[in-house]
Amino acid sequence: MVERRRVWLRLVPMALLLLAALILAVHSAAQAGASDAAGIRAAAAAVAALALAMCVARMRHAFRGDALGLTWSEERYRMLAEASDEVFFEFSLRDGSLTVSNNFARVYGRAPARSFGEFLKMLHPEDRERYEPRWRALASGADCAHMVADIRLLSSEGDPPRYTWCRMRMRALEDGRGRRRAVIGKLADISQERLNCERLERKARTDQLTGLLNRAGLEEAIRRRLADRRRSPCAIAILDVDAFKEINDHYGHDAGDRVLRALSNLLSAQFRETDFVGRFGGDEFMALIDGADSREKLEQALQRLRAEIEGLCVPGVRGKLSASIGAALYPSAGDSFEALYKCADVALYEAKRSGRSGFKLYGRRAQSAVKTTNISA
Repeated sequence: MVERRRVWLRLVPMALLLLAALILAVHSAAQAGASDAAGIRAAAAAVAALALAMCVARMRHAFRGDALGLTWSEERYRMLAEASDEVFFEFSLRDGSLTVSNNFARVYGRAPARSFGEFLKMLHPEDRERYEPRWRALASGADCAHMVADIRLLSSEGDPPRYTWCRMRMRALEDGRGRRRAVIGKLADISQERLNCERLERKARTDQLTGLLNRAGLEEAIRRRLADRRRSPCAIAILDVDAFKEINDHYGHDAGDRVLRALSNLLSAQFRETDFVGRFGGDEFMALIDGADSREKLEQALQRLRAEIEGLCVPGVRGKLSASIGAALYPSAGDSFEALYKCADVALYEAKRSGRSGFKLYGRRAQSAVKTTNISA
């Protein structure tokens, strides 16, 4: 715009020269005779033609320079876009075509989509279901003119398929009448950002001593499991290490930490992938046991667990370890985390009152003989 303004300013003197030549020709013709007037008009016409030719030549040169400058700007933009890890795209609302910058294959490892329909097929099914209505509303004008969404884009059609996390920013383009003609935007790979976030989230939900879920992570997992509409019968069990204070007092806190780590390794090995186990705090552990659809099955599982704990050997700690366990069945004891935890805690209290190495199901007397474990130097 600035260059064109300069061009027009340069043409002003020539335009004034042309105007002066015409005025001079008219004035001289009025003062001279017929023969002289014809010569003057011819000379003025020649001067005007020369000035006009110079104007046209300068304009052509200026606009050709603008075109060359625009071509060079487009080339620089293309080079920058291809060197970037951000992919730019334009979706035409007239024919449904999709134009993507040339760096798509380098960034995402596959050929780009050529239409909006092909692009939707490249999305993770959950993201396609979540965002497709919003995109169509954006294109039709029924929604705001821009949107930002974090999506998973198919990068490898293996088994299972591999997806890449992207952040997509889009904006609708409108014509002079306010009608939307295209949607432009860019894709940015945010895989590392998501990985860092997931790492921080795992750290926030993980007990640093044992590597199990901490109280917040375990409670979240159990609540999510109970809220699942496809949920099956299960049970919550609370486990408390017997005489843990004596272990700390007699052998030191390092030995107590070794006991907790050894017990956490045992629990991780005993429970299945469909179960949840974590350290609820101090020497107390909690587990959600999936598929516990009867008291008999739960009793058998707790019997095996108690036997494994009694056979656990911890370096630097002499004698047998033991733990008291309280458990509550879902849904007979309750259908919420709060209700199940309260019932299991009551059962644990009754088990500890009976002595060491016992377990009790909520609403029933302890199901095993109480054993006493001596921890001596």
